[in-house]
Amino acid sequence: MGSVEVSLKDEMRMKDPGILQKLSAAQARKAERLRAGADPAVAGWQCLLEEMLVKLEDYLVPGRVVTFQSVAPEERRAFEELSSALDLPPQVCAVFIPPSVLQSMLFAPEAAPAAARLVRDAGILLANRCRDYTIILNTLFAMPPYAAGIDVYENGNLLAGYSYRTVAECRAGLPQVLRTYLR
Repeated sequence: MGSVEVSLKDEMRMKDPGILQKLSAAQARKAERLRAGADPAVAGWQCLLEEMLVKLEDYLVPGRVVTFQSVAPEERRAFEELSSALDLPPQVCAVFIPPSVLQSMLFAPEAAPAAARLVRDAGILLANRCRDYTIILNTLFAMPPYAAGIDVYENGNLLAGYSYRTVAECRAGLPQVLRTYLR
C-alpha cells in the first residue's frame, strides 16, 4: 500500500519538458490510431487515460497500488481493502482515484452540475505496465443502478470489457483481468 502527495494543480510539473513531451507523444499516438481507423471516442478515451497516468507516473510504484494522500476516510478504507486484495506483478503500476479526487479532476467545485457532484461510484483504478501505455486497464467501481466494470484498452481500441453486478464482484474479478492482460 502507499499514498502519494499529488497536487492536481501543480503548474510547475505540468510545464516540465519531459511531461509535455510525453503528453505530446500521447496525442500523436491518438492521431495515428485515428488515421488507422480507430473509433474516435475509444481512441480519445485511451489517450485521456494515458495523459492521466503520464501526469502521475513519477508517483507510481511498480508492483503497488497508490492513491492520493488527501482522501476521505471511507475512500481510504476502500483503497486499503483494494490494495491488500491485489498482488500486482512487479512490472505493473496502478493508481486508485477515489470519487472526490476524480470529481475535482473533471470539474471545478462550483462548475460541476449538481448531479455530477453526487457519488455514484467507489472510485476507479487505472493500471498499466509501468511507463508503457499500449494497454491500459480502467476499472470503475460503480454503484447501482450502474454496473461496475473493467475496460481494457490497447492501441486505441477497446480490447475487452467486463461488467459486474456489484463492486465486490468487480474487485474479485480484477486480479484475473490484471494477470490476463498485464503479465
